[in-house]
Amino acid sequence: MDPTGVCPFEGGPAQKSPAAERSERRLRSTVLSQAGSYNAPEVTAEATDRFKKYMQDRETLTPDLRGMVFALAAQSGGKDVYDQIWQLDSETDLAEEKIRLLLSLSRFQDTDLLTLALEDSLSPKVRSQDTITLVASIAANPKGRDLAWEFVKSNWGEFDRRYGGGGFGLMRLVSICSHFSSQEKADEVDSFFSEHPAPAAERTIRQALERVSLNIKWLEINRPLLTDWFDR
Repeated sequence: MDPTGVCPFEGGPAQKSPAAERSERRLRSTVLSQAGSYNAPEVTAEATDRFKKYMQDRETLTPDLRGMVFALAAQSGGKDVYDQIWQLDSETDLAEEKIRLLLSLSRFQDTDLLTLALEDSLSPKVRSQDTITLVASIAANPKGRDLAWEFVKSNWGEFDRRYGGGGFGLMRLVSICSHFSSQEKADEVDSFFSEHPAPAAERTIRQALERVSLNIKWLEINRPLLTDWFDR
């Protein structure tokens, strides 16, 4: 609750045009999501409370807040929240809602739950066209980066069977390698795709390796500056 007495999860009392209200709702969700991603305690606590209420009454959350609440509840949650997210997924046929729920699975901080989500990504629970969305989202989580890459390597045969014929699917999957920032990982990625050619994603592989090289260079230049700044 801010000093004005207005809950940040709710709109203010002033009357606005429909367009202005929609814009405010989108902005509010974005700001709260960012604050929660940096572990702002009041935002995380409120999101968790909202999630619990939503599990009891599906009318308590508006669509513009659901994705953010699901994600932050997962970020600070455990296996109970994981199971509840899948319960919600089983209750809807709406593609947009399923994507919100899948993306929230990538926000867990428990590596066991991220591993479980990766395993579930190839199960019948997840539509084939959404599998890569879940894997790529987990790879974007620092706790899931290496887990996702190891999972892709271990299941490359299945991914290649599903998506190797072309299109953006395989390219999105390969692009997860661009998150790395060490020469060891760059060499590992290069070696893997030398042994497992992916013609449909050849350009994306090159771009990912270029991105890793840039990440390495950025760290070389900025690590001493950042270390000095944090030591002050």
